[in-house]
Amino acid sequence: MTDAATRARAVVEELLCLLPSLALDEALAAEALAGDLLRPLWPGARSGGAPGRVDCTPGVDAFALTLDRPAAGNRLDRPMLADLAEGFEAARIAVGPVVISALGEDFCLGADADVPTGVVRLYAALADRVTLRITGGCANAGLGLLAAGRVVAHSGAWFAAPEVAAGRLPGAGACGALLRRIGAGRARRVLIAGERICAAQALDWGLIDALVQD
Repeated sequence: MTDAATRARAVVEELLCLLPSLALDEALAAEALAGDLLRPLWPGARSGGAPGRVDCTPGVDAFALTLDRPAAGNRLDRPMLADLAEGFEAARIAVGPVVISALGEDFCLGADADVPTGVVRLYAALADRVTLRITGGCANAGLGLLAAGRVVAHSGAWFAAPEVAAGRLPGAGACGALLRRIGAGRARRVLIAGERICAAQALDWGLIDALVQD
């Protein structure tokens, strides 16, 4: 195991001990701070490619937020975070449910290397109104979006956090999201042991709330 991976694992262990005592918005902020402090020490990470966007569509039945960077696995970049911030604020003001989904094969495989690691804290204000619709991979920073709301996954979806083994934090509240949904023991299996979870197992563990067939 590399020094970077050992350091990342140690930080994750500390976060798993700290975060249960914090409210959701505080946990997101603490995890973001840890990631931002460690970023200069991270080994090389994927970034670049065409910029993405998040389509924000108010509707009669729901306010829809759609991740739109399918060629990069909907990895979050700075323009997408700016769109999410605007979308979360608009959704907070609007009345009714909020649905988050993604275009392409995967829901969200992480974030670019230069992207701040925290989900914008406005997300916590939407916790009881959000439904996430997961297709394909939900990994690394993508797991952070599971911190709030109801999660519905297609049968071919999968969940993982391989960033820790590469010496980086998964980002965007992933540690806190896993901790809240599946507990510290199972969170360690995903974050520390690098276990990849299929949709059926995610349902059994409580990581998702419902499963639909592809």
